[in-house]
Amino acid sequence: MIIHVSVFGQIALQAGDFRTIASGDFDNPAIWVTWCGTAWTAAVQKPEIGNNIFIDFQN
Repeated sequence: MIIHVSVFGQIALQAGDFRTIASGDFDNPAIWVTWCGTAWTAAVQKPEIGNNIFIDFQN
Protein backbone atom coordinates (compact mmCIF):
# COMPACT_ATOMS: atom_id res chain seq x y z
CA MET A 1 0.00 0.00 0.00
CA ILE A 2 1.30 3.45 -0.91
CA ILE A 3 0.14 6.39 1.14
CA HIS A 4 0.82 9.92 -0.11
CA VAL A 5 0.57 12.72 2.42
CA SER A 6 0.74 16.24 1.07
CA VAL A 7 3.07 18.41 3.13
CA PHE A 8 1.20 21.47 1.85
CA GLY A 9 -1.89 20.40 3.79
CA GLN A 10 0.09 20.33 7.04
CA ILE A 11 2.29 23.42 6.88
CA ALA A 12 1.06 26.94 6.19
CA LEU A 13 2.82 28.39 3.16
CA GLN A 14 4.48 31.78 3.43
CA ALA A 15 5.34 34.18 0.62
CA GLY A 16 8.88 33.38 -0.48
CA ASP A 17 8.69 29.60 0.15
CA PHE A 18 10.31 27.42 -2.52
CA ARG A 19 9.22 24.11 -4.05
CA THR A 20 10.88 21.89 -6.65
CA ILE A 21 9.21 21.29 -10.00
CA ALA A 22 11.93 19.07 -11.49
CA SER A 23 15.05 17.18 -10.50
CA GLY A 24 18.37 18.82 -11.15
CA ASP A 25 21.05 21.08 -9.76
CA PHE A 26 19.99 22.81 -6.53
CA ASP A 27 21.62 26.04 -7.78
CA ASN A 28 19.50 26.12 -10.96
CA PRO A 29 16.49 28.45 -10.51
CA ALA A 30 14.67 26.56 -13.31
CA ILE A 31 13.92 23.63 -10.97
CA TRP A 32 12.20 25.90 -8.41
CA VAL A 33 8.94 27.78 -8.03
CA THR A 34 8.20 30.25 -5.25
CA TRP A 35 4.98 30.94 -3.37
CA CYS A 36 3.84 34.56 -3.86
CA GLY A 37 1.02 34.30 -1.31
CA THR A 38 -1.69 33.12 -3.70
CA ALA A 39 0.06 30.89 -6.27
CA TRP A 40 3.35 29.23 -7.21
CA THR A 41 5.38 31.32 -9.69
CA ALA A 42 8.64 30.69 -11.52
CA ALA A 43 11.65 31.38 -9.31
CA VAL A 44 14.20 33.92 -10.52
CA GLN A 45 16.85 32.75 -8.07
CA LYS A 46 17.66 29.66 -6.02
CA PRO A 47 16.56 29.36 -2.38
CA GLU A 48 18.89 30.75 0.26
CA ILE A 49 19.42 30.24 3.97
CA GLY A 50 16.23 31.16 5.78
CA ASN A 51 13.85 30.18 2.96
CA ASN A 52 11.39 27.36 3.55
CA ILE A 53 12.04 24.63 0.98
CA PHE A 54 9.70 21.83 -0.09
CA ILE A 55 11.11 18.98 -2.14
CA ASP A 56 8.57 17.22 -4.35
CA PHE A 57 9.72 13.59 -4.58
CA GLN A 58 7.29 12.93 -7.43
CA ASN A 59 9.52 14.85 -9.84
